[in-house]
Amino acid sequence: MEDEILAKSLKEGRKITLKEHTEDVYRIARKLLDMDFSSNPPQYLKIIVELAALLHDIGKVDPVMQNILSKNIRSDSRRIDHALISYLLIDKNNFINYIRSLNIQDRDIDPYKIYAAVSRAVVFHHFRNSYLTTTKQRFLRLVQENNDKNIQEEEKTYIDDTILDKLKLTLQSIVDSVNDDKSIKYNVNDILVKDTAVLSRVINNLPDVSRMIFRLKGELNIYYSLYDHVDYSMYREQIGTDYTLKYEYIYPLGLLMRADALASWAEENLGQDSIQKVIQDIKPSNLSTQNISKQFNNRIIWQQKLVNIIQEFVDKNQIKLRGVILIAPTGVGKSEFAFYLASMLRLNKIIYTLPIRSAIDALYWRFKDKYKYEDSVDLIHSTSYLSKYQFIESDMDDMIWDGINTEYLLTLRETEEIGRQFVKPILFATGDQIYPAALRYPRFETVYSLLKNALLVNDELQQYTPSQIGILLNMLYDVKNMGGYFLFMTATIPMKIEDLKGLIEEDFQVIELGDDLDIKDIDTTKEAVLLINTTKLVDKYHDLEDLKIALNNSSKIHNITTIMIDNSDQEDKKYEEKDYLNDVYNKLRDHILNLIKERKVSRFLIIMNTVKRAQCLYEKLEGDSNFKDFKKMLLHSRYTNRDRAELSKSLINCMNNRSEQSENKTDGNRIIAITTQVVEASLDIDADILFTEVAPIENLIQRMGRINRHKVFKESDRDFQQKQPNIFIILPENTKNIRWLYRPYGSIIANIIDFLKENSSEFLGSPISFENKLKLVKKFYKTYSENNNTKKSKEIKWTYENYYLQIEESIEYIRSGGGALDRDDAQNIFRPVLTERVIPRSLVKELINDIKDAIEKNKEDSIFNIISDYEISVHRYVIKRDMIQDTESVLREELDGKEVIPNDIKNRIISLLKKYEIKIINAKYDGKGKGLVLADEDDSKDPIMI
Repeated sequence: MEDEILAKSLKEGRKITLKEHTEDVYRIARKLLDMDFSSNPPQYLKIIVELAALLHDIGKVDPVMQNILSKNIRSDSRRIDHALISYLLIDKNNFINYIRSLNIQDRDIDPYKIYAAVSRAVVFHHFRNSYLTTTKQRFLRLVQENNDKNIQEEEKTYIDDTILDKLKLTLQSIVDSVNDDKSIKYNVNDILVKDTAVLSRVINNLPDVSRMIFRLKGELNIYYSLYDHVDYSMYREQIGTDYTLKYEYIYPLGLLMRADALASWAEENLGQDSIQKVIQDIKPSNLSTQNISKQFNNRIIWQQKLVNIIQEFVDKNQIKLRGVILIAPTGVGKSEFAFYLASMLRLNKIIYTLPIRSAIDALYWRFKDKYKYEDSVDLIHSTSYLSKYQFIESDMDDMIWDGINTEYLLTLRETEEIGRQFVKPILFATGDQIYPAALRYPRFETVYSLLKNALLVNDELQQYTPSQIGILLNMLYDVKNMGGYFLFMTATIPMKIEDLKGLIEEDFQVIELGDDLDIKDIDTTKEAVLLINTTKLVDKYHDLEDLKIALNNSSKIHNITTIMIDNSDQEDKKYEEKDYLNDVYNKLRDHILNLIKERKVSRFLIIMNTVKRAQCLYEKLEGDSNFKDFKKMLLHSRYTNRDRAELSKSLINCMNNRSEQSENKTDGNRIIAITTQVVEASLDIDADILFTEVAPIENLIQRMGRINRHKVFKESDRDFQQKQPNIFIILPENTKNIRWLYRPYGSIIANIIDFLKENSSEFLGSPISFENKLKLVKKFYKTYSENNNTKKSKEIKWTYENYYLQIEESIEYIRSGGGALDRDDAQNIFRPVLTERVIPRSLVKELINDIKDAIEKNKEDSIFNIISDYEISVHRYVIKRDMIQDTESVLREELDGKEVIPNDIKNRIISLLKKYEIKIINAKYDGKGKGLVLADEDDSKDPIMI
């Protein structure tokens, strides 16, 4: 290995040669490319990806870099980034002439575009925040010292003829090694430079290097300045204004980034045959209709019929379909519809997003276990590693938590890294892992490369803020330009359909499927978005009997009523929260006892708007002897990630375990669960009765979706059930002094209370269909937005117009050139950080022991996940300053008493926890009970629904 060119220096002094690493990257990149195109990629893309993989690291032949790698030196001030040297070792004219010499009959083979795509991938495959700064400093130093003596001295440390010849031999051996029947056997020597004065080329071609760097401007929309005199017209000349051309450059670069990162991780962590292990895990999923029906056991039928109707509609009218917006109730199988749509579009990948981690966790496990997509699905979010080993079989739990089953944990770490590079064909992710890429931070190409031949699914659109929806809608155009498709699904959204159409009609034709459209109204030259309302669909397509049944079962079993809280004596004074909670509990207790006695109901769900209220009711419930035979559960956002995952799993199991013979046993089948809004989105629980605080109309409808979610009534039961309320909305009688209870939506909630009272005869007291739920939303906004004569009308109108305006502003921000400096900045723009990451003081000792064990076992790569186990996200508004303790002082206090821990490990633990910016909070924590309890919490500043 001494005579070979090195690519990496790993832990414990192990080296990876350039030949080994390049072959690894090449094989992974080709596997990803084949998966995206069903093993039949376009020839021009194949050439770009293969050459980029072969050439991306050739700059590491630089003697300065080799010295760093061989001696394990951290850095060298003379070093210019190897990616730039790789670029300078490629001769542009030689490259273009070589592509021409291949004589491939493909109209997309443009040698200049292939050169631009390959060189861009080579230069930017390692782009990071410090890239331009360090490059500028090194170039400026060389320019300042630009005299013959210095150039001659520097050239001695750079590439000579012997080194260049070694590089060419290495590259050719790589080509011979990776060559197969599908590969072009490249003559790489015909692509590289002929001379050896690389340093001179760097100094004499600074403008050329600048052009390469400034290619990023088009994606970042941010001006970087390597030199004050950079001529931006050079950038425009080289890249041009062809919008679609930029997207052709994005895909191969993103693919190379993913392949390179995954190869590097595997080489570092998996040892011999590492790449073979990784490649075996990259396999396409069979998304054919036949296979999907088999996976779903033929139980889901209407979804397939619906896509057949869409296909017929598209074919008949010659429409280029790019997207679908589906408006349908919860519990009818929207998630499964995504798979049938991907099948219709002949796609190989699905990227399925939800805004809440617990919801995407539940969906991931439903498809992995229930539908047996074990090898095809992956879960991506900030604590997905934790979620994966939280949901394994219960008999494995002790082994994992005690650190015994290290082989199994290794497998989890492998799959987690594979997930981080997005290689599985079916990805379940939280929205903040995907959509911030629309802000085009450095390395956004990693995410965008996923969109090629993929279906991007956004479920629960109504859960996003207006500014987030603006970013989502912006991404529609990028999905289209990357050659992908999108599916947006929602039960409700506080926006008129006409306004939603208006936001996207500029580039897309929006067609509402189910309307009687004149063929002349359809522009077949434009790409289309089908807007589907399932209730209209049933009205128009009468053969969809199974969809009718699904809609009936999901909507007509909901019968809404109200529980009025008598606060009439509070008219002239503030309705204190303690009085409000006492009144609420007394009403709930009486109703629950009556329901148990009269209807033998066994599963109750109570949703409160704040954590503090949920904790308070749970405490009252625990001390009430009337419910000693019921399992009581509490779920909200203030548990550690580990405890929250366990509680979510337990809640799902208890609510969905409907054993008829155990209705009167205390085995989890009789349950009262108190939660916050964390259960709203796609958490697959199935309760009998819902009690909920009043909330925005859209949230109320989402909460209803947790009731009788899977139950199919017999006809003999239906009349009985329709007459019985199962949705109870808690409303104070007097709305004058209660607005502070519902911050920040106090005015809106007060108006909703009045609206529900005024329209009780129309929407309450009888079974309500999904269509009537939508009418409820529309009527609320229409009532108050079209009547400007009252104060409350103006409040609602302002709220709606402000909602719509924020979406427009978000769209305009990106279209006018707004972007993000880095990934963290993009995520903060998408989801502003309003929470603090805290660890309860009582858990610090246990956390220290876990980190110490990881350090001693040389498993530092798992420390982030360990810290995540103990972490809780808490809104800043409810944390008082004196609750936060100095992290280092607390750690020193705990560690000073541990003589058995060496000082270097103690210092390492402190530096790690400070690095991750975790705050230690002095507050009670009970992971099996109330969670984190903040004493004297001021709910007047606590946002509703957390």
